[in-house]
Amino acid sequence: MEDYPFTWFKSLGSPREVEEWLDRVFANASWLQLFPIVKVENLVAPTFDHYLILLNREHVTRVWVPKRTFEFENAWCVELGIHDIVSYSWSSSAGMSVTERLQHCASDLSRWSKITQHGLMDEIVNCCKELNRCRDQGSATDLNRLTSLRKKMTRLMIQEDKYWRQHAKPHCYRDGDLKTKFFHASSTSHKKVNHIISLENDVGVRVTDEQGLCQIAKGYFAELFLENNSSHTPVIDIIESVVSEEDNDFLTSPFQIQVFKEAMYFMHPDKCLRPNGFNPGFLQHF
Repeated sequence: MEDYPFTWFKSLGSPREVEEWLDRVFANASWLQLFPIVKVENLVAPTFDHYLILLNREHVTRVWVPKRTFEFENAWCVELGIHDIVSYSWSSSAGMSVTERLQHCASDLSRWSKITQHGLMDEIVNCCKELNRCRDQGSATDLNRLTSLRKKMTRLMIQEDKYWRQHAKPHCYRDGDLKTKFFHASSTSHKKVNHIISLENDVGVRVTDEQGLCQIAKGYFAELFLENNSSHTPVIDIIESVVSEEDNDFLTSPFQIQVFKEAMYFMHPDKCLRPNGFNPGFLQHF
């Protein structure tokens, strides 16, 4: 709920005033799928002891559309031909730095996805129709065709499961669990939490336009990381050292590929993307 946090008051303005948050809006997962961007506003009620709450389901219109950046999908790992694309891209960029080779690989995967990926849900629907058509034909069905469709359907279902697991980001499930409405609701909730509608500037004015939001965010971090001329020595000198010589030798030891591999494979494959668009799942798989 936006604005004032309480919806009920008693003896407001007197020494015995009490305020509580009583009034709420309830909705199930199906309704939230239909209206993923909603908000509850707390309105003023001058003659009642309950403030009015307004459920606003109107979509917020944004003029500025950010440029879509590359994001690796774990569902691609079961796609036919993905290993050839990555291998060719990596070998053709030999001699470049690791960062440049990853950027080159991201470009190749972006072009590949635009050509081969035409909508996972549409492929599943079309494959189901083909399977039903083959089943209705009975003995006249080509056995090889039916086997091929079943394998394709299995692959598409695995891809769909991987897609929702990555975008919903619930890491508490068991690997054997199948895709349910929980994954869809988690993905919608995750998107809603990351959706910034408004910010307050330094003078307390709420800003909602895209340009204003960018300026506030940029100014905040510019001031946060701005270098100052103060002296750190008086503070550092009174801090007791907690890193032993042995620990320091370990922390400053030369880079070891085995330590890096152990750390990388310990990460969850669906964790957040790196700035280059690759997640731990890509590095683990390839």
